Amino acid sequence: MKQIRESEFQSEVLEFEGIVIVDVFTEWCGYCHMLAPELEEAEEALPELKVVKIDAEKTVNFAHDYNIQFYPEMLIFKNGQLVGNIDGYVKSDVIIEKIKEYM
Repeated sequence: MKQIRESEFQSEVLEFEGIVIVDVFTEWCGYCHMLAPELEEAEEALPELKVVKIDAEKTVNFAHDYNIQFYPEMLIFKNGQLVGNIDGYVKSDVIIEKIKEYM
């Protein structure tokens, strides 16, 4: 799972052909740290899935532009378009089932 900066969002997410989960996190969020291994499991189970993470506190506009109000928040993009989200901490099986809806 790659951590990206706001300046990389266009190339890493919006221009990517396929499904991307953007894990929006903060360093102080305990649930965000608990979510990381669940996302890694989902990424291993679904080779066509790309997972990136972005620190909401190190971005200027990202959290505002995507109306992020709680952490962790996972945004789901397909071929550059926002198609869904998952709020809060969930296990990898929940993430996998949600992603399969968009395949």
